[in-house]
Amino acid sequence: MSDPLKEMIADLPLPGSETTWQFVFALVLTLAFYGVLRLIIGKWREAVLRTEEAWDDALLNAAESRAYGLYFIGALNLSLIWVYGRGSDVDSNSADWFIGAYILIATSLISVVIKHFAPLLLDRFTRKSSVTVSGGNPLLIFLGRAIVWFFGLQLAMERFGIELLGVLASLAVFSLIIGLAIQQSLGNIVNSFLLSLDRPFDVGDRIEVEGQLGTVVSVGILSTKILTLDERLVVIPNNTLISSSITNFARGGGDGMARRLYLTLDVGVDYDEDPAHVKGVLLEVLQKTPFVLDEPTPRVHLWELADSSVVFRLFGYLGDYADEQMARDHIFQEVHYRFGIEGISIPFPTSIELREKPSPFSGGVTESREHRKATAQSMARMKARKESRELLLERDRMERELEWQKERLKNQDGLSTTELEDLRTGIKDLEKALQSFDTE
Repeated sequence: MSDPLKEMIADLPLPGSETTWQFVFALVLTLAFYGVLRLIIGKWREAVLRTEEAWDDALLNAAESRAYGLYFIGALNLSLIWVYGRGSDVDSNSADWFIGAYILIATSLISVVIKHFAPLLLDRFTRKSSVTVSGGNPLLIFLGRAIVWFFGLQLAMERFGIELLGVLASLAVFSLIIGLAIQQSLGNIVNSFLLSLDRPFDVGDRIEVEGQLGTVVSVGILSTKILTLDERLVVIPNNTLISSSITNFARGGGDGMARRLYLTLDVGVDYDEDPAHVKGVLLEVLQKTPFVLDEPTPRVHLWELADSSVVFRLFGYLGDYADEQMARDHIFQEVHYRFGIEGISIPFPTSIELREKPSPFSGGVTESREHRKATAQSMARMKARKESRELLLERDRMERELEWQKERLKNQDGLSTTELEDLRTGIKDLEKALQSFDTE
């Protein structure tokens, strides 16, 4: 069959061979359609940039370069077929190379799609909670991309009669020798993949491993590096992480607050001090501390009758574990200041024998200040008794409500799916609230 384009080129009075001008014509067509392709991708880019998602931007950037590569390889393939004819020696000799190139480009494109799209699917099927690892699982994504590349290379190499499995088998003995030589390093590498599978921490989390407390700054193939509070870089082999207990302060909170921290502080006072008065002052300090959350409610309990002091323990929740040091400093400063105003004495661990106990007030009109302290103690006792009664009544009410809801859930006839879900949520909230009474 005659080709009108070739006949048109042959009829033109052009210098040089017809083959040369056929390639020039193919090049012009290639550049023209390249401009059309850039226009199409440009419109696609405008649509992608209008979205708020980041994954489609990264996917477009990766797909764009591969699309241009596929276009130019395809254009060269079609040009050779058009110039020399299908079934010619040039077409036969280059066919396997072009098919191999198409397979590798397609493999690369599928691998990129897995890289950017798989984390979204993994996040969608991951149950969200404060302890759930955020983001996609790198090991699953790595294995998926490795499988795609294995089959892609296998298909491409088959075009040239090379069996990929045979090549890998021939390297088995050599790999065994190398593996024995670097067994420890391979153990660290394998454990790094296990860590990426379980993800007990992320970069930026504060963790404690074998007494080392610090912030994770990098997770490598062989080791994990943490920066301690005193600015020391500690390098921990991944083998050690796998076999050790890890405390992650960034994943411990409940109620959707992963960085929440349960803070406890002990304060000792003199045996002559009134417990209700001391508890009232400490609770007021705790409630006014800017780092302490209002919910769950801060608490103060008489914790221990020590040798030389009555110990009270303060319980409060911080919104972020990074605020722990500042919260401690603020609370202790306020306690020291308020104890001075309220006349509450902090005992000294000494063995000096005194004939007369010194007054916690120094200077000024001591009798007047003692009277104010006695009045404050009396009011604190009344308030403490009232709060104690209210606390017990509230606890009894919540226990009765919990039993009623559990009984209703057990006999769930006639309840809709929404009502059942509301019942389970209510039971969970009540159990959590009752647990707060016994958290200490």
